[in-house]
Amino acid sequence: MKVDASLHFKQILKELPHNGNEHTLIKRFLNNVIQHYLPDESYSVFPGKLSESWASLEENDPVYVHAKQNHLHHYHIGHTCYWKTTKKYKTSEWILHFIWNKNDRSKSNEIKIVDYTPHKVNGEFPIPSSKKLF
Repeated sequence: MKVDASLHFKQILKELPHNGNEHTLIKRFLNNVIQHYLPDESYSVFPGKLSESWASLEENDPVYVHAKQNHLHHYHIGHTCYWKTTKKYKTSEWILHFIWNKNDRSKSNEIKIVDYTPHKVNGEFPIPSSKKLF
């Protein structure tokens, strides 16, 4: 699987400590994506929850439209730790946001990492804006 990154995410990655836990967790996710593809139905390779970012929004919400049109997904990276929320997967405070057009055969084998945020910001789930996608 091919992995790319937005300019916004590249800047975030530069600012993270290179020997820190976050950098290690992000690298592990990226390496797993390259080697094992997505999704991992058994959650053996990817222990964190992987989800479509529009899944919990109302269809008439403009944020839903933005997230779905841009194929935004997110993955619970495990920083600062994982919480076991179901028998299948774990959630965490921090998530990676990425574009994955899994229904388009020509693009289903590539993702683009676009943001790295807490799961909630001021009580809201953060969806990356259009300017963070390039």
